[in-house]
Amino acid sequence: MEQIVKEKNEETLRRWTIAIDDENFDCIRNLTLIETRADHFLAALENRKVSTNVYLRRIHNYALDMDWLLKPVIPKRQWPKVRHKSKRAITKEEHVRIVEREKNSEKRAFYELCWHLGGSQGDVAKLTTEDTRTGGRIRSFRDPGQLSGATFVTAAHKIVTWDKGGIVRLWNPSPKGDFHQLTHNGEIEGAEFFGDGSNILAWSADGSGGIWSLDNSQPFLTFKSREPISGMVLNPIKREFFSYNSEGTIRMWRPPFDESLWNFDLPGGVGGISLTADNSYLLAWNRNGLGMIWSLLDGHKIYEFREFEMVGAKFAPSGSNFLTWSATGNVSVYSLSVNKFSRPW
Repeated sequence: MEQIVKEKNEETLRRWTIAIDDENFDCIRNLTLIETRADHFLAALENRKVSTNVYLRRIHNYALDMDWLLKPVIPKRQWPKVRHKSKRAITKEEHVRIVEREKNSEKRAFYELCWHLGGSQGDVAKLTTEDTRTGGRIRSFRDPGQLSGATFVTAAHKIVTWDKGGIVRLWNPSPKGDFHQLTHNGEIEGAEFFGDGSNILAWSADGSGGIWSLDNSQPFLTFKSREPISGMVLNPIKREFFSYNSEGTIRMWRPPFDESLWNFDLPGGVGGISLTADNSYLLAWNRNGLGMIWSLLDGHKIYEFREFEMVGAKFAPSGSNFLTWSATGNVSVYSLSVNKFSRPW
């Protein structure tokens, strides 16, 4: 054993130095080669330790290659098989207990990182920039309901999911995967954060909806539209809400939602709506190819446009242009200025 160690260096030397200190080798450590029998090897391998089996095979093969042994001590087919123990990752409950009892903040943060990345302590400690990549999945969790949709707010690091059973779940995308459940009477059609992310707006196809704070499971404010609601868009600056449906009705609401402030109609239904950045104009479109723009200063329609088989339209972030696109592959950009809309580029 000592001769093998003399021939190693660096990391290999370190591993061999640790390996030959194995107490399982004590029964053969001081034996001469001529005295070593198969039962000595079997005694060393009795507890079925994997590293003992692996390194004893290497020592045995080294002695054969050096012609120190005339024949194998144990024939190749008679060596005990290497049997690895079953391995598993720690459970969520085990991870939580480890983190709770760790007093060192740096170690606690490291354990959280290991759990978040799904890596062992050794692997994560050796990570370098070259080992990482962009664009990959960084976190996943499972919603117990039949999901209808999801959204998130970056500032508050929160995620909202909703299902067909009228349940809205607020998720904290941490290693624990905690969620706070909000309830609504009716199938949830959609949900959005608004303001600083401390409140959630949710609505149903039957026209009902409400606003929840993040620390309350019941809405502190509810509303009911006379028509079904297909979607809603928020005006975070003025805390106004625009609802629309497939029947072509658009309503502008402001809490406490006693009644809509303005109503707009788009013949043929509404496929979607968009607001300018300064919330001065409202754009609506449908799949019949019809689009309209209204002024939110006085509620008057100021422009109407048509695009064949239109499937989308929205204002640019600057608010000076708006974009339309169609199922035929046609994309048009309109320029918006005071009292003037130009034809597409």
